[in-house]
Amino acid sequence: CGTGELRNYINPKVYYGLDINSNFINYAKKRFTGKSANFIAGDMTTSIPNINFDTAFLISAAHHLTETQMETVLKTLKDKKVKRIIIIDGVPNIRISRFLEWLDDVLGGGGYFKDEAELAKITGKFFKIESRGTYKAPYSLYRYPFVVGIS
Repeated sequence: CGTGELRNYINPKVYYGLDINSNFINYAKKRFTGKSANFIAGDMTTSIPNINFDTAFLISAAHHLTETQMETVLKTLKDKKVKRIIIIDGVPNIRISRFLEWLDDVLGGGGYFKDEAELAKITGKFFKIESRGTYKAPYSLYRYPFVVGIS
């Protein structure tokens, strides 16, 4: 969940945010208070709460996971009967991608960039692909592949 920014744009009855970075979780807890906002520090490959979710978002997380780790997360979410999975990630644009990939890996442990086809292939093992695409923001150093899967 990073710093919980997504919580500003959706209004679920209950929101659970999970991030491995405890500093992000502490920041999110200070920003969002109340019973409907819950933030947990943990590794998504081992710490997904035992809660039934309607929708799970993986925002800017896929490049931190190997294919096997992605499969573990998606299988866990499928087993928890998640109805919809929305994956959005950033992938460096081609011109300076090697430098950005190196920088992301060194600073944030994000060395597993996946394009739209790769995300759809992995997600499709566990969810029916409802939509997919790649958003190219003007003047951005990244393009943003996304996949929406349904059970």
